Parts: sequence; structure tokens; C-alpha cells
Amino acid sequence: VNKGVNGGTIKTAVKAVVPADLYTIEHGVNDWGQRVKPGTFDDYLNRTATNTFAGAYREVIESIRAANPKAKIILCTPRKSYGFGKYLPPKCDGVKDGGYRLIDYVEIVRKIAAHENFVIADFYGKCGEEKELAALSIDKALHPNDAGYQRMANELVRAILKVYPKSP
Repeated sequence: VNKGVNGGTIKTAVKAVVPADLYTIEHGVNDWGQRVKPGTFDDYLNRTATNTFAGAYREVIESIRAANPKAKIILCTPRKSYGFGKYLPPKCDGVKDGGYRLIDYVEIVRKIAAHENFVIADFYGKCGEEKELAALSIDKALHPNDAGYQRMANELVRAILKVYPKSP
């Protein structure tokens, strides 16, 4: 079930959780574009600042655990992006109004995955460098095209196979 919402942030995912055995969570780009404060890893740990990316991420994880405590969870870092008019900065490492960078959201996802011992699909690190994004996107550097989605699919399959290893 795809519960993604066009333009949705991590906060929209809190109410979108339905019972399942495997969940993937991929948020960060729209949070960055809509100036959602990244927050801190402590916000995740302490269940504070739920108006931040880190605090709302905790709410999503708790909603998943309430729906199925035995579910497997894969966290996906946001894919590198830039532009799309003035929605994002003109460079992947650019600073959005408020002083936030995409890597701030990526690092929170990575820390949560390490803390929770979740498998991670590293779209940020594995699915295109800035110089490649135009060739991997339908709109310069935000929404993936078939080649961009193929890279993401390859990374996600790698992560799924870590969660569910192939039988001998």
C-alpha cells in the first residue's frame, strides 16, 4: 500500500499508517522544501518537538509499532535533490530558508536507523550525485525518471534482501 501524499511531509505519515508486515519510510525532501525544522536526534529519543522532522519521525515509528509490533521497518534516506523553481535551493548541499540542509534530514534518518537497528536504503548516498540528477529526473533534479527510480529500486531491493535474506 503506498500511503505517500504528493508534497507530504513526515507529519502526514503519522496518520497514514495501516497494518502491514513491512514498512518503508522515505521522507525528508518535502520537509526540507517546506521548511520543517529538522530537530535533533534527542527529539527522536525523548519524544519531544513533534513539530520537527525528528520528533514526528518518532511518532511514525510508534504508529507502526502500534499497528504491528512485529513489523519490519526499512528507513530510506531522501534522494539528493535541488531546484524545482524555488522549492529547493539551487544545489543539493544548499541551505533552505531557515538554515536547513538536506543532509540534516539524512543524518537524522541514519541515526534513527542505527539506534533502532533498522535496515537503511541509502537513496542519498547511492542514487545519484548532483551532476547526474538532471539525467535521472523528469524535472531537472527533484522527481526521478525511470532511470532514477531504477537506482532507487536497486537500493531498496538490496535493503529488503537484508531484512528477508534469500533462502539457501
